[in-house]
Amino acid sequence: MKRIILFAFAGLLALGLGSCKKEDNNGNNNGGSSQSCKLKSIKEEISVAGSPLSYSGFVLYYDGDKIVKANFIDSVTGNEDTTSYALLSYNSGNLTDVKLYQQGVLAINFNNAYNSSNKITQRDYSINSPFGLVDINQKYFYDANGRVSYTVRTTTIDNFPGVGKVVSKDSGIFLNYNSKGRPAGLITYRSSETSMGVQPYSFQEEYSYEYDANGNRIKESSKSDIAEPFKVTFTATFDLTKTPGDAETAYKLLTRLVPEDWTDPNLTSKDIDVNLKTSHTDVTDTGNETTSTTYTFNSRNSPITAKETGPSQTKNTAYTYECK
Repeated sequence: MKRIILFAFAGLLALGLGSCKKEDNNGNNNGGSSQSCKLKSIKEEISVAGSPLSYSGFVLYYDGDKIVKANFIDSVTGNEDTTSYALLSYNSGNLTDVKLYQQGVLAINFNNAYNSSNKITQRDYSINSPFGLVDINQKYFYDANGRVSYTVRTTTIDNFPGVGKVVSKDSGIFLNYNSKGRPAGLITYRSSETSMGVQPYSFQEEYSYEYDANGNRIKESSKSDIAEPFKVTFTATFDLTKTPGDAETAYKLLTRLVPEDWTDPNLTSKDIDVNLKTSHTDVTDTGNETTSTTYTFNSRNSPITAKETGPSQTKNTAYTYECK
């Protein structure tokens, strides 16, 4: 159930992330070190054998240095879709509210609450899904070093098909942080309550993580039974010399809008998950699938193109910038 909700959430963001208007100076050629450049758009062209081209991406709009709106790209036409967009609001520099509209209709609304150290303590989601309203409340708890020690997520679905109202509670306990501020692992538990009965808290999965010298996660292993050995489920290689440059701030914000299933929402170090990934391998029961990405960069060390090649699809991405 959790996966269905998250996939639906991610799918809404991926829907039609649109084509961009060409700027007089898109930042692909450095106009001088005195210029200030910001990421303007990302457009992805996705090719799958036997299927027509599809598109993804977004066009960003700023108020000063803050992203206040992102228009998505239409997945069919590849054009900027002004009816599908996200509106972002801030308070004292912190992102507090995001509203996502699909074809003019509010589909997802979420807001963040912060503590006195500007760390997220709570995220609330409201999703208008095909089977009724979905409310997700996630709370974060911190240790003495200001790192997330555990998080609790409560999901309420008004009318899940064949079941009715569902309330599930998931907890994630983070294990031992390294010098880069990354956890060594994570243990998750779940409980649920439906018209069919109550499931008390029980062990769900345990994850183990490994990192490169820059703090990028390069290996993830997991197990669904306490007694079984860890099995590698994901490996990755990152570019240790290139960073997103002018795109860095936007990258960090956009990757935090829809966090991974379990993640620390406050990771902001320059060397953490900012170095561009050059390949990753998903390990499944049916075999390993490796996807590799090749980037080109402008003179400001920002990506201008990326080509991702995998066993099932090819994705070509173009980045544009707005420079002043």
